Amino acid sequence: MNRIDVELKKKQIKELKSLEKIVDSKGDPNVSKLLSKRQRFLKKNNPSKFEVWFWNQSYLTTGLIVTIVFITLSYISNGNTLLSLILNSIEPLSVLLAVMIFIKETPERKKQYNYQALSTIDSASGIKNSKARIVALQDLVDEGINLDELDLNNANLEGIEINGVEIKKGIFTGANLSDAVMHLANLQKGEFSNVYAPSFQIRFGNLSFSNFKQSNFSNADFSNSNLMFANFEDANLSGAKFRNAKLRGAKFKGAYLNGADFKGASIDLNSLKKGKLENAILPNGEKYKSNKV
Repeated sequence: MNRIDVELKKKQIKELKSLEKIVDSKGDPNVSKLLSKRQRFLKKNNPSKFEVWFWNQSYLTTGLIVTIVFITLSYISNGNTLLSLILNSIEPLSVLLAVMIFIKETPERKKQYNYQALSTIDSASGIKNSKARIVALQDLVDEGINLDELDLNNANLEGIEINGVEIKKGIFTGANLSDAVMHLANLQKGEFSNVYAPSFQIRFGNLSFSNFKQSNFSNADFSNSNLMFANFEDANLSGAKFRNAKLRGAKFKGAYLNGADFKGASIDLNSLKKGKLENAILPNGEKYKSNKV
C-alpha cells in the first residue's frame, strides 16, 4: 500500500467525521450508526507507518531482514555457535519465510479477487437477474472500490444494501431498485431513466446532475441528499421524501408529486409548479393548495 492510498483513507475518515456532525445535528440515529460503522471500517484498514514500510519493501529485503532477526534471536537465546544455529534453523526459517511471502502477496490476492468481482458484474451486463452480480457489488463496496461508470442497465437490484457506494456516471436505465438502500452513496451524474424504484432509500447521498426521467421512485427517501440539477421530468415521485434535500436547478415538469414531502428542502418553487403537487408538503411545511404555491 503506497502513501497515496494512506492519505486517501485519512481523507475519507476526516470527511466522514465532518459528515457525522451534520447527521447528529439532524437527529438521524440510523445514519449515525452507519457512519460510525463506516468509520470503524476505514480506521481498521488505515495502516500504520510500519505497515506502509513493510508493504513497500521487496521480497528480498524483507526476507533478509526476517532471516537476520530470526538467527540473531536464536543465537542470543541458545548460545550455540553461529554455524550450528544456521544449520539447525534452516527448516523453521523456511517455514517463516513462506509465511512472510504469503502475507506479502495479500494485496495482490485482493486485487485478483476485485478483478474477478468486476468481471462478474461486467459479464452480467444486460442480464436482468444475477445473484453473482449482487454479491460481487456488495463485496466491492465493502472493500471501498470505486465503481464509476458502471453499467447496471436492466439489472434487478431489488432490496440490495450498498451504503457508501461510489458509482459516478453509472448507468441504471431500466433497472429494478425497489427497496434498495444506498445511504451516503455518491451517484452523481447517474442515468436512472425508466428505473423502477419504489421505497428506494438514499439519505445523505449525492445524486446531483442525475437523470430520473420517466422513472418510478414512489415512496423513496432522498432526505438530506444533494439532487441539484437533477431531471425528474415525468417521474412518479408520489409519497417521496425530499426533506432538507438540495434541489436547486432540479426539473419537475410533468412529475407526479402527490404526497411528496419537500419540508426544509432548498428548491425553486417555480420548478415545483410544473409538477403535479396534490397533497405535497412544501419547503415551509405547509401542504400545497391548488390555487397557490
